[in-house]
Amino acid sequence: MSIETQCPACSKAYKLKDELAGKRVTCANPTCRFVFPVPKAGTGTAPTLAAMKAGKAPVKSGAEVEAAALAALNDDPDEVPVDSRTIAMSCEICEHKWTEPWDKQGKNTVCPECRTRQKVPVPQAKAGAKQDWRKGGPGPSMAKREALEGVSASGDAGYVSGESLRSAGLGLPQYEARPLWQKVFVVAFPLLLLMLGGYAYLAYTRSRTDTREIETMTDALADLPDDKDSPLPKSEIAVYRAALLIAALEYHAARDKPDAKGLTDTMNLAARARTELETAPAGIERDVLFQELCRVIVKLGGTPEQIESGNRIRWTPQGGGSARARISEKTYDVQNELRLAMTAMRGQDRVVNAEVRKQILRLVARDLSKAGEGDVVERLIPALFGDEEQIDATAIAGWEIFKANSDLAKASAAVAGLGIGSNPPPALLALAQVVEPVPPMLKLPPYAAGTSALDDVIRAAHGYTALLKNNPGEAIEIAKRPGRTDGRLRLLALAAEVSNEPGPAVAAAAEIVATDGKKRELGIPSDDVLIRLAGQAGRAGQADKLDIFAKAGSRDDARSLARATFLQGQSHAGAKLADEAVLEIPPDAKDYRLGHAWGRLLIARGNAKGSIALPADRYESWGKSTFRAFGLAGYALGRQDAAAR
Repeated sequence: MSIETQCPACSKAYKLKDELAGKRVTCANPTCRFVFPVPKAGTGTAPTLAAMKAGKAPVKSGAEVEAAALAALNDDPDEVPVDSRTIAMSCEICEHKWTEPWDKQGKNTVCPECRTRQKVPVPQAKAGAKQDWRKGGPGPSMAKREALEGVSASGDAGYVSGESLRSAGLGLPQYEARPLWQKVFVVAFPLLLLMLGGYAYLAYTRSRTDTREIETMTDALADLPDDKDSPLPKSEIAVYRAALLIAALEYHAARDKPDAKGLTDTMNLAARARTELETAPAGIERDVLFQELCRVIVKLGGTPEQIESGNRIRWTPQGGGSARARISEKTYDVQNELRLAMTAMRGQDRVVNAEVRKQILRLVARDLSKAGEGDVVERLIPALFGDEEQIDATAIAGWEIFKANSDLAKASAAVAGLGIGSNPPPALLALAQVVEPVPPMLKLPPYAAGTSALDDVIRAAHGYTALLKNNPGEAIEIAKRPGRTDGRLRLLALAAEVSNEPGPAVAAAAEIVATDGKKRELGIPSDDVLIRLAGQAGRAGQADKLDIFAKAGSRDDARSLARATFLQGQSHAGAKLADEAVLEIPPDAKDYRLGHAWGRLLIARGNAKGSIALPADRYESWGKSTFRAFGLAGYALGRQDAAAR
């Protein structure tokens, strides 16, 4: 039989075993811990707290007397029924205020307003107050406590697992989760602010950088040499000015210009460069700059969207996508600009070398094919070549276009359109070999096996065919066969230019120049092919071959251009540019040539796009009206290259 009783202080109910009758026990309520006597079975409940305070309860020992006295003298306002006390709460998120029951201290709860989960605080004891031993504080050293069997104190309690609660039929409290939009907002909003700040910083930095580059290029153009005060040789002034204008044209061609004025200014640079070249003395420097001008003009063409916004020009007078002609505004197109430049190459007293014009046609056809505008090339041939040269030129253009896109239908049409003459040019013979069936009159002429000398036409026809079929090794072996030096070197230069690995062709060409270049009976190598080979030596990273090609040049202007083109090849290959000593710049300005200035522009460009961009004022010491302008132009182009990567 059990004894039913309750704590006199907090009214907590108990069912106790008979053997505890008459003994003193401690209340298991952690906020109470009151000591009271257990009544005998059948005598009712334990005396109330008021009865014990009034002295009506039986006192059986000194300890009971002490407990009754302490209870009677206790004036602590906290000594009230636990259920009547509350804990003030304030939400950490929305600052809503409410109260929680006293017995929830240290537990989790949910804000009634925003449903945020948070913990109920445990009220701190008053500073300096002595904690009641019945509420968990240190008790008298000799105090004896008897724990109720089956009743554990809060200090002895361990953690109860969720599985245990579920097996006892009790459910764990379920708290409402924070809404997804709140979680996303908390994470996304700071990221958005960070991204906006970064974008604003980049836009500001880019704007300042662009302004500085424009100012630098403007300063370069302000240094254009004049005919009166320039220390340069008179023959160099026009090509110096043309070279700077072409550099400025390349820079502005790569910029976004949303207004018509910006595009007009760019096209004015092209017209000024062409005018300077028309008046420049005939020679290899003028020829090479015409090539640079034509390649930059191709970069002016754009997509329909770029044409519509005014950032680029049309490809043809009739084309240009959806671009609308603007009233009272001059329109430009790549085809017409190239035609003007190529017509200038055939001035009555300053005709550009025929082999150079063929090379320009090759490069322009290659560039236009990459842009998907290969059809433009055929319309340019009459401006660049006379009637007797046009079959060869058309075959060269067709060879380049087929090499770029392998369009058999166009190759067949080109071969059929050119007809069959008595002396078909090598490019036509090579192009005919990819047509099925090969026209009988355009089959490759055979050549004897072994090491016998080859005619230039047979060598070129077989070499071009090997390159068209992506077999540069065979073309190199054909070029090694004895014969005229110039024809052998031209095949090797082409093999290097169209191959991903130019090294073998460059090495073979260097050996030919070193051994046969001075043999008059084999012909002296042309300056234009030596310059091409020097550029491919730079692309192949074969610096030891530079002197071989440069020193074989017939004039100082060709030798200086070979060294500059070597640096250009290095730059296109992504290699670190060589030291300025490569240019071998003479001490006296009267000996300066275009190659010295162009080479310094390339060095400045490479430095500016590298990991360490030198400031523009680094080039002040290069000399006003000589090399300083090329250093500034190279700096602007290099910073533009770095931004585009």
